[in-house]
Amino acid sequence: QMRIETTTSWFNNTAFGTNVGAGVLCGAFGFVPDLAADSWLSIGVQCTTDAGAAEVQAAVIDPPALTPHFNVANGTSLIMNDGAVFTLFTSPSGFGSGPNNRVLLAQLTTDGDISYALNLQAFLGNDQANEVRYVASNACGGDDPSIEVDGSQLGLVFPAPIVDVPGCTDALACNFDPAATIDDGSCLALDECGNCGGTATAGCTDSNACNYDASAGCDDGSCDFGVVLEMFDSFGDGWDGGGSYTVNDLTDPMNPVQVATGTLGAGLSIGTANFCLADGCYELVIGGGLNPQEITWNLVGADGGTISGDGFSGTVAFSVNTAVCSVPGCTDVAACNYDPAATVDDGSCVLPAANDLSGDAIALSGAGTISVSNVNACQTEGLAGSCHFGGDAEGNSVWYTFTLAANAVVSFETINPVGFTDTQFVIYDAGFNEVACDDDDGVGLLSLINLGCGDLAPGTYFLQVDGYQGSQGTVDLVYSIDEVACVVIFGCTNPAAINYNINATDDDGSCIVP
Repeated sequence: QMRIETTTSWFNNTAFGTNVGAGVLCGAFGFVPDLAADSWLSIGVQCTTDAGAAEVQAAVIDPPALTPHFNVANGTSLIMNDGAVFTLFTSPSGFGSGPNNRVLLAQLTTDGDISYALNLQAFLGNDQANEVRYVASNACGGDDPSIEVDGSQLGLVFPAPIVDVPGCTDALACNFDPAATIDDGSCLALDECGNCGGTATAGCTDSNACNYDASAGCDDGSCDFGVVLEMFDSFGDGWDGGGSYTVNDLTDPMNPVQVATGTLGAGLSIGTANFCLADGCYELVIGGGLNPQEITWNLVGADGGTISGDGFSGTVAFSVNTAVCSVPGCTDVAACNYDPAATVDDGSCVLPAANDLSGDAIALSGAGTISVSNVNACQTEGLAGSCHFGGDAEGNSVWYTFTLAANAVVSFETINPVGFTDTQFVIYDAGFNEVACDDDDGVGLLSLINLGCGDLAPGTYFLQVDGYQGSQGTVDLVYSIDEVACVVIFGCTNPAAINYNINATDDDGSCIVP
């Protein structure tokens, strides 16, 4: 065993203290004067710029480090059972010795009494095979006594050996006795709460934490508050008027289960709520309240980092230690509202109408009433620029077709809307050239087209029925296609004209107005 002891403590500089002389900053003494009195161990080197300084090292096994004996806080006595401070024999610091054949081993500053027992190993002539050990005590079992020299005659023991004093000699023990020379097995350890020889355990002592430990004797800083909602109100009157938060468990995304709800109380500008949630998928719903412009919030501790928001209206999905959460939505690729991100079908799929394309137009003849549904479902065909239409951008359509063998009277009207805000009509000829249209000429926002005898020439036509600007639902289409031929008389139909023809049914542009 090697001992370097003091009855008080070693002085160690609080800013630049070091374990070995090789770590002392040579140029620091001018502005840190008491660094010159720092305590450290060495093999020939007293500061960083000395030859071989980089190779002066400590290999300490028991105790596990030179700290807290020598460093930046006043240290205790050093008792080393297994370890060394050394330099390689090939290092410049290992060649020869200083004046009077001496080698610097330590610098020690203390206001107590010093004692020590040192053991040295040397390679004479820089030859690793020529080893000599100067020891402060008798050889240990297995050592080679032929290479050992009694160091007590060389000043390696100071003061002279005295009668052993039993006690705790483990410097890491809480009842370490620096005066003890032999260990009597009395050493004790601190319990988790810092009591010497105690049995108290440390844990989370905050009853609001998810991992609160009622049996803990002291707090170890491990408290976990789960997912925390930070709530703010800029006016300082809380989330007034019914503003609240709700946390729902989305284990079954189609049937959310409420796990927490609350609010920021009246008169408060800031508050928190923590949720101890199992691993899984959840949603935060912020709703109600009279003054959404006053509130903001942060959700801390969920996967992906902090989520922030403002106002009282909104639902935010989040997860806890979960890589993938179910996403409800339409999973039918044939539906117009198919959601490729959805993993669970929520029943919202809307399939296209059978006559969604002009090529699938339903033939009409005579008169009748048919129910038009899913008008805004899945339009894949629209003729941009026709009437008030902007193609797909403004509405979605279903298609009908009718054929006139002769001049006829034609009428189309939408009635009984359910779910609609607006409908529109456009009639095209066989080449899809617009020949008539209507936008809101009917009652309310419904549509009406009446075409008289001769307005449409014989031929095939298409009727496009549109749910304008997102309208979607059901409406009744009333139609009348009079297939009885009527006589068309072209002439001037303006009564104010001098050539007015009372019998004319279609104006031919010949009117002369005085």
